[in-house]
Amino acid sequence: MLVEKKSDHAAVVVIINDAGKFLLLKRADWTEKYSGIWNLPGGGSQPNETPQETATREAKEESGLDIKISDECLIHTKNKREKNIYFFACGDFSGEVDEERFEYNNKQDVEHEHTDFKWIYPDELDQYECIPDTEFVVRKAYGQQIL
Repeated sequence: MLVEKKSDHAAVVVIINDAGKFLLLKRADWTEKYSGIWNLPGGGSQPNETPQETATREAKEESGLDIKISDECLIHTKNKREKNIYFFACGDFSGEVDEERFEYNNKQDVEHEHTDFKWIYPDELDQYECIPDTEFVVRKAYGQQIL
């Protein structure tokens, strides 16, 4: 099990539904980083969280979904500005995307940092402007060749 407990890591998760689509979220225009850009659920850790706990919490905060993450779900790691970023793939989740989270984005708080969501197939990703590494991570999650 990953046991990094410092608050200097982040976790991102590719959530894949039974239809083979993954969840993509659109960041609100008021967000400081990547305004109006599509991304995967994820974010920075809180003190004493493991990467799995960070991914689980962020998925719940940003989508309303309850995901189950294990070590086997880890598909990629990278270090960016001395911060480890853990990328997970997950098909084990319950619940539905909480659409109300996307209706009140003018509140400008962490629970309303996205304005839209889509469940899409990997080959539709080129239709969306996404943050860096999204295509790479999605391809890894689906076991596709990395171009």
